[in-house]
Amino acid sequence: GASKGRALAWLCSHLAVDPGEVLVVGDRGSDSSMFTLPGVRGILGDNAQPELVSATLGREIFHSKLPFAHALLDGLQHYGLAMLAGLLGID
Repeated sequence: GASKGRALAWLCSHLAVDPGEVLVVGDRGSDSSMFTLPGVRGILGDNAQPELVSATLGREIFHSKLPFAHALLDGLQHYGLAMLAGLLGID
């Protein structure tokens, strides 16, 4: 019964963070459980597997036309968090 989504839900509860304040990024089907948490926003790159794309339909997900880390930077900019990329050293 373990999944990335269940772990993220536990972490949000443990830290008293609303899932609406969480931004996730992924590219594999195994990431889908994170994207389906109520209120979570996400970033998908153009390299995302089809099953993840299907699982996120109708969700607040930014679909970048870029792959991998470039998609992350593109998504951070989309959500107005580009400054965070510099703090993480990924500019």
